[in-house]
Amino acid sequence: MRPRRAYPAGGDAPGRTARESLLLRATDELDADAFITDATWKGLAEFYSTEQLLDIVFTVGQYNLVSMALNTCGVSSTKARRLIRATLQIAVPGVSWIAPFIHRLTEESPELCRFPAPAV
Repeated sequence: MRPRRAYPAGGDAPGRTARESLLLRATDELDADAFITDATWKGLAEFYSTEQLLDIVFTVGQYNLVSMALNTCGVSSTKARRLIRATLQIAVPGVSWIAPFIHRLTEESPELCRFPAPAV
């Protein structure tokens, strides 16, 4: 298991708002255990609707998914940022940008990927 890389000084560092602390704690909990504790969930519920709470879970999950794909393909962070920006510019609101991103990645850098480019 890889070491956790918590936010510098942690979510409970002085100067953070309660909302910021809770968001950082939730992110760390999801990263470590794929679960937000009841205490953190209850705290977040004071600031966010149920839909927004689920958005937090899905956002952290999607970042993990993208990280897995980029790490597996050996994509540099500079190239990844460029490809993500380019993909987001053509993304359809409400539709996942992951598949178009992977397609664009395999088109531009097939040598980086262990799987063949998808048929179009």
